[in-house]
Amino acid sequence: MARANPLLSRFNAGELSPLLLGRSDLDAYGGGCRLLENCLALPQGGVERRPGTRLIADLGAGAAFLHPFVAGGDDGAYLLAFSDGLLRVWTASAESGASSPVATLATPWPLSSLEGADGCFALKSVQSADVMWLCHRRHKTHILKRTGLTSFALEAFAPDGGPFADLNPDPEVTLGLTHAFAYIYELKASHDVFYPELDELTIRLRSANPAAVTPWEPGKAVVVDDLRRVDGRVYRATVAGSTGSIRPTHEKGEGSDGKVVWAFKHAGQGLVRVTSFQDARSLLCEVVEPVPDEVYTSAGDHRPTSLWELPAWDDRRGWPESCAFFRERLVLGRGRDLFFSRTDDFWNFSDNTGGETLADDAINLTIAQDRVEDARWLAAAGQRLVVGTGGGVLACKEASTNEPFKPGNVKVEPQTDDACGGAAPVRYGTRIGFLPRGGRRLKELGYSLDEDAIKAADLSVLAEHLGRPPFRALAWQGEPDSILWLVRGDGRLLSCARDLEQGVTGWARHPMSGLVESVAVLPSEDGDRLWLVVARAGRRRLLCMDPRDATKPRLDEYVDAVGSGTARIEGLAHLEGLTVGVAALEGAGEERRLAAQAPRAVDDGAIDLDRPLAGSGQNGLQGAFLAPRAYAGLPYRSLLETMPIEAGGQLGTVQGRPSRIHALTARLLEGSASITVGVEGDMVPLMKSPATGATTGEGDHRVAFPGAIAGRMAVRALDDGPLPFTLLALLPELLAHG
Repeated sequence: MARANPLLSRFNAGELSPLLLGRSDLDAYGGGCRLLENCLALPQGGVERRPGTRLIADLGAGAAFLHPFVAGGDDGAYLLAFSDGLLRVWTASAESGASSPVATLATPWPLSSLEGADGCFALKSVQSADVMWLCHRRHKTHILKRTGLTSFALEAFAPDGGPFADLNPDPEVTLGLTHAFAYIYELKASHDVFYPELDELTIRLRSANPAAVTPWEPGKAVVVDDLRRVDGRVYRATVAGSTGSIRPTHEKGEGSDGKVVWAFKHAGQGLVRVTSFQDARSLLCEVVEPVPDEVYTSAGDHRPTSLWELPAWDDRRGWPESCAFFRERLVLGRGRDLFFSRTDDFWNFSDNTGGETLADDAINLTIAQDRVEDARWLAAAGQRLVVGTGGGVLACKEASTNEPFKPGNVKVEPQTDDACGGAAPVRYGTRIGFLPRGGRRLKELGYSLDEDAIKAADLSVLAEHLGRPPFRALAWQGEPDSILWLVRGDGRLLSCARDLEQGVTGWARHPMSGLVESVAVLPSEDGDRLWLVVARAGRRRLLCMDPRDATKPRLDEYVDAVGSGTARIEGLAHLEGLTVGVAALEGAGEERRLAAQAPRAVDDGAIDLDRPLAGSGQNGLQGAFLAPRAYAGLPYRSLLETMPIEAGGQLGTVQGRPSRIHALTARLLEGSASITVGVEGDMVPLMKSPATGATTGEGDHRVAFPGAIAGRMAVRALDDGPLPFTLLALLPELLAHG
């Protein structure tokens, strides 16, 4: 008979795939778990129960999608909840308890648009200070503005100067402008060109023959009303005389060349905004940027232009569906096209200045690569704009590093063959986490110095079983520990602890009493907070996960009661008829601890406490808890099961040999009497219940039990009470037979 007393001191490789049950040679095996539920893998090696979730609001019966709005500053974090044609906004301070939204806005996005074909949230966003751009292929791009501490406005995004579709290629298809009435003109086409979706959009008209205007030269005689051309800009002489030596460059009003005063006429092109669709050959419009004279039609002198461009975006062509910032430009993507704004001017998409292309002008780019499909998302990463497409990951940057990123100095290169799904990626440090097409894996993009390229790592390779059904949403929680939160299509919540410095990748499941539909992370004073939409009993509820705090209960959808003498917790209508867990803080100051009370059923939206509360620091009446607050919510089970124990015997490994564990020591940082340990089918309490039912401090707790004989031994720790625990190590005492 061989004895083995292995030390299991690392669990932060998280739950591992059943395919690894025979791979004890892997480093992850020694720190992995066969099951890890409602626990968080810590970078130091241990695990702790995941925090509970507080009820914030009832969202109604319809689905809702969460998104953060972080403007910076102490009061700059807000939660956006998108539902059918509606946007509700909560402040981050709502995490402290049930609250109503600070703003409610009507939106153009029905529920059918909010959810993509793959189940992912279909809106893409990018934010600068108090302004967020929101993109969807089937809807006009909108901007959400914070106009006050608790006020927001949603309006359509109307960029200046473009962008425009390709220049008309057919010289026989022409447009001409005729005055109609007041400031309204009629734009006439020689062929069927127009469609109703052009209403309120902009069309660009170019001069058909710019060379017909004499170029400006110094020292030349001119008379009043003479026209001269400078780099596509056309000026009218307001006085007669000989031209000076200063080349005109102004784009409005009047300016002198040193001798002659010139009035700006147009830039060889002009813009008209459609006010009313008439038919396929006629539009009513207003001039918003001076149009070349020859485009106008009057007195039977018809000189239309074949050089015209319709808007790049409309309800027929589609709208931008992805967005990012790169090189101080707003980037909007649709299909294989990328549209870059002017540098430091996110509202301006004009691709030339007075007919001349400058370095800071807007850029319109069509991706031309093998196997390229539509761009699903954009993300800036260091010196590259990462483009996630349905055919792989691309990178956009300068073609030549000797010149700035500008028109004509742009290139797009393939990086990986990972087809991307529709979920928005998350950026953390120098890495980007994203869901590939199909959503069964979580992948991470990072720059490889050796290859001078972006490479993809599969974070799911050791836990591939957790991607069935597929993932459909992810969020990044950076503080206090680094965690990727994911939502599966079946409403299950999962976490992947990801600490780059410590090399930690640890997966865990987080079963809840309802189905998780959406998650988002907001910054908070005590670390980033996870917000969730959970569907249960036909209703959606907004929840906020607590920070990692030993004085907070491990209960879901909980509410609390506070105040000396309080003997009842109300506000539990959402848990009517269900049995809830109950916990209360007792003691004062540093001695304050969380203690469990007996579970009880909710009746008429409330429960009675075992004993009334007393204010913190008060002696209280005889029998009263010295506790400032009590909690009631749904209990959940936290479970850890190790991989089959790999321990050496006289003849090698004990795996596969009849063995049993006859005793077990658990090393805790904190825990409670609700913890049981052992092997599957043979679980025993780890400790006796203290008189108060409160959490205990750090220490070793040993239990002995007969233990069944089996060929594959694995240790379990389970807790379904309302209190926290932090498990640092397990020390099984094992006997191997044969």
